[in-house]
Amino acid sequence: MPLTLEQLHEYRDEAMADDIGIEFERMRLWSEDHARAFFESGGQDVPPEATPSSSSSHTPGASPAADPVAPIVNEPDEAPAAPDPAEVAKAQVEAEASRFKERLAKSGVGVDVYEVLKRSGQTIGTLVHLIRNDRPKFLPSLKEYGVAKLPDRQKVRDLINEIANPPEGSEDKLREEYADELARYPWCLLEAEKFIARNQVDSMVHAIPQHPGHTLRKYLIREKDGVELRAGRETQGKNARGTVSGFPRLALGEVVVGDEESWAIGTAELMVHVYVPNVVSGTGFMQGWIPYMATYPLDESGARYPTPAIADYQMQRQIQDYFERGYLQLGMQKAIAAAITERPAGMTYRQACDLVYMQCRGPALMKLGFEPTAAGLALWMDSCEPSDDLSSLSDAEFLALVDAHNRIVALMGGNSPAKIPDALAARRAGSGFGSAAAAAKAKEERERELADLAAAEEVAAAAKAKAAEEKAKADEAKDIT
Repeated sequence: MPLTLEQLHEYRDEAMADDIGIEFERMRLWSEDHARAFFESGGQDVPPEATPSSSSSHTPGASPAADPVAPIVNEPDEAPAAPDPAEVAKAQVEAEASRFKERLAKSGVGVDVYEVLKRSGQTIGTLVHLIRNDRPKFLPSLKEYGVAKLPDRQKVRDLINEIANPPEGSEDKLREEYADELARYPWCLLEAEKFIARNQVDSMVHAIPQHPGHTLRKYLIREKDGVELRAGRETQGKNARGTVSGFPRLALGEVVVGDEESWAIGTAELMVHVYVPNVVSGTGFMQGWIPYMATYPLDESGARYPTPAIADYQMQRQIQDYFERGYLQLGMQKAIAAAITERPAGMTYRQACDLVYMQCRGPALMKLGFEPTAAGLALWMDSCEPSDDLSSLSDAEFLALVDAHNRIVALMGGNSPAKIPDALAARRAGSGFGSAAAAAKAKEERERELADLAAAEEVAAAAKAKAAEEKAKADEAKDIT
């Protein structure tokens, strides 16, 4: 029986292959297996009797592998297709609605208030516009919209006022500043930047703050050439700040104390806010930012985290949480897009993406006691409990693991994580994640990825060495003149 257009759309949606066009007259004659294989392969597995579609392209992330803790992304053969404006617009609406609902809940307003405002067509944007342009009418308007209780109206007013007048470095302020880029990546996270130093004096503190709820951690500098103390979290783009003037580099093996880890936006970097003794004045401390990847995190005793022999289910879920948080960052999504379209000479798309992925994987690996390298990633994969048979997991455990995997795979391809396959349906059908065929494919993909990452690290190291050599020559020439 010929396939219907609805079936073809369903198979394409399940494979997250929205970039592949549907040629109904040709594809309707395919079998269900052929159609599924075509979409799941990114348009590469074409039935023998058919010819490839000129409109098909391979979007990274469209073909998930079976490893639950180290998702694999097949090397893209060409740049991904332009995003569907309708899908992006839908993602924008969903992201704002989710954020609005979450913010109302944190303000102590019940979900019923959110539903009332939703029914009246109100969003964060419409309410911000109202409070900025006609503040006296704000509370009466909320009552007209159906928010009956005065305390609820006051809480909504306070929340919207906070969003409409955000302080520097807050998430709301950053969302204003990066509105154009968030329009392309509406699913992304932006993390507030705390501890903003506007001048050298702001970087100085008499003592490291000590108060309840203020968690301090230790970090060991691991960079051979040391690392510069930055005045701000951002090193590129908007709000970028330079190094703390006149302060020496933090040396290899030095231990520093930090109190905040957050992701930069201008770059795909997890940064750490630290306090270091002020060796210039001899008293007090200097505060600033350093890249997390330039350090090893230390435990409470001041030792590096031990490398586990076996990574159980809970540890696998923990690293998934680290991965997902990293890949959701706007800076990371921009870096993935740049890796695909602006990769360095001599690198494949996959190698360039693997280097970006390590900016997310690296911190996660170090938090669990592994090196942030291809070798560390391989050791982590080898430590995981067997992933070719997940039959021991309950449906809830299986769903949590596989849904997180699929969201991560989508993000690694620069796509929205909102649209993922039905993991339980695939499990009950004996296909997909956890099946023997998928496990065999995952093993092959894993070996290829580790080889690509190792090659990319060699290319990057050579480029870094060349840049250092050229800088040294330039400095020498400057000294002579």
